[in-house]
Amino acid sequence: MMLGSQSLSAQEPEAKNPLIVRHIHENLQRAGINTNPYEYLPTEETPVPRGYKPFYISHYGRHGSRNAWARDSYPRLMKEFGTLQEAGLLTPEGEKTFDQIKEIVNLHAGMDGRLTPRGVEEHRQIAGRMYSKYKRVFHGRGRKVRAISSIVPRCLVSMSAFTGELLSREPGLDMSWDTGEQFMKICSTEDSRYTQKSVRKLLDEQARRHVPDTAAFMGRLFTDPAAARSIMTDPVLTMRKTFDIAAIRGSYYMDDSMLRIFSEDDLYWYAQNISMDLYLRQCNSVEWGDERMQPVQLLVDDIVTKADEAIVGGNIAADLRFGHEYQLLAISSRLGVKGVAERRSAKTCLDWPGYLYSPFACNLQMIFYRNRGGDVLVKFYLNEREAKLITLDGGPYYKWEDLKQAFAYHPVMGEVEEELATSVPEVSGVCQAPDGKGFLAASDENGVWYVSPSGESRKFFVSSGWLDCEGVTIDPQTKDVYYIVEGKQELRRLSAPDYTDNQLVFTLKDAGYNTNSGLEGVSWYKDGMLFLGNQRKPNLLVKYSLKDGVVARTELVGTREIADLYYDPVRNKLWIADSINRTLNMCNPDGEVLLSWPVPFIDNGEGIYVDHENSCVWVGDDTTSKLYKIHFDNL
Repeated sequence: MMLGSQSLSAQEPEAKNPLIVRHIHENLQRAGINTNPYEYLPTEETPVPRGYKPFYISHYGRHGSRNAWARDSYPRLMKEFGTLQEAGLLTPEGEKTFDQIKEIVNLHAGMDGRLTPRGVEEHRQIAGRMYSKYKRVFHGRGRKVRAISSIVPRCLVSMSAFTGELLSREPGLDMSWDTGEQFMKICSTEDSRYTQKSVRKLLDEQARRHVPDTAAFMGRLFTDPAAARSIMTDPVLTMRKTFDIAAIRGSYYMDDSMLRIFSEDDLYWYAQNISMDLYLRQCNSVEWGDERMQPVQLLVDDIVTKADEAIVGGNIAADLRFGHEYQLLAISSRLGVKGVAERRSAKTCLDWPGYLYSPFACNLQMIFYRNRGGDVLVKFYLNEREAKLITLDGGPYYKWEDLKQAFAYHPVMGEVEEELATSVPEVSGVCQAPDGKGFLAASDENGVWYVSPSGESRKFFVSSGWLDCEGVTIDPQTKDVYYIVEGKQELRRLSAPDYTDNQLVFTLKDAGYNTNSGLEGVSWYKDGMLFLGNQRKPNLLVKYSLKDGVVARTELVGTREIADLYYDPVRNKLWIADSINRTLNMCNPDGEVLLSWPVPFIDNGEGIYVDHENSCVWVGDDTTSKLYKIHFDNL
């Protein structure tokens, strides 16, 4: 549920996402998000390409169902409910709830985070299904399985359960186990204290938007709610701590009866807050995603190094890693797994169904296939469900060499190398000029201009009157130039070589017409197609074919606007300039943001062009009419 541009606390509550409502209604334990016991939810699978056989598995798994963290919450609830019981204030449902609280406290036995029998069984079942599905990977003399784990006991026991099941199916496996402080850099990293504090502020703000229904809660459990309130220090906190116990009951194979004392609104709100916390801190969030991805680079390196060893060595069946959901979410985001790698913000992550991605025993499996020619394909499974990547086209089977390039491709923005002054009236789009030496710049006052490498500017195509040209691009084969006119919503062509033949190609009639929020970006794509970007209201990306017309329309959520577009054919990436957020955004061809870089020093960045030859990105400033040359490493 997108919250728009106002602050979280200033808005009316949004309508609930019907899909999430339905999913929680199907299984109330999903409201706990990362305390939801593992659910095996198989989906349809894409057949393996002909001639390819599985030979190696790379795996990361979170520990299974566990105890919660009691800290002071269990003693607090025991004391409060005990006092309420002594005062005769518990209803029959209140007595039942108190019995359920005592049951969990007894099972907890003072051991925070201890793996439960259900947690053991979850890993045995996942391993069993892995073996049954990929028996040929494990079967054979001298097949090796290497397992490493976080030093945390629940992860070690999970590793033992998983590998024990494999050994029970294939006793001849050459199994190795390891753990230690150095392995924590691979199996368990976390977000920074700064991120945790920053997200806590947003969560507190979000919490102010929903007041839990303490009246209904108290009315179910206490005969005299007013008297009960006088005993409680903080009814809202008591309600939340009671929910935490209700949500952990699934770890012990218990039913959801305790969750039923909460309203649908409260369960939805609790789930939403947990999902928001996880996504902002651990996934590819707008605010902290780039920072969170850095610590998991050692895990990326471990995955690639060990997979290459398996490909060359031939006797390594699997590499298994056991840790925590934080690392599982972060590595899935870093590798580009759809569902957790999208660029969501505090305003757009509220619709994220976290229960599908971070239950107990959540896992990422990479299955490697090879044909007789030695070509290697890889398929991803997130929680044993077929998954695609947002970083590569196609799928779900990806060439290993393509994957390694995608994993390694992570441009780093450097310094501004040059500020090229032009005399173009309000630069609002930029591309390479037909001569390959300079630039074409769109002017939102009057047409298209040529800019030399030194900044000398001259008219390329202008009209006698005002022409709100917001974007320009070039067909690399024919050298025809295409430009867009905002408000009129026109895509027009200037035919090579003389560029005097001005033809209307297409009019976007159902968005931005006659407004100043219309067509703002254009870029040549491939195979006779162009990208068109409607600035906002809606923030719309259009794929337009010169032969077939509009072939795709996507409303983007990762950016606040489209100020300009540039398709990079070298990397198969779409760059979007967002002058409202003052960011440069590298996206896949569907407009899903993969990486972002802030450019606060550019007042109104409305033009973008990626220059591989000079390892830079050029950004046009509508306010100053300058072209900024920004250095990028690994571009």
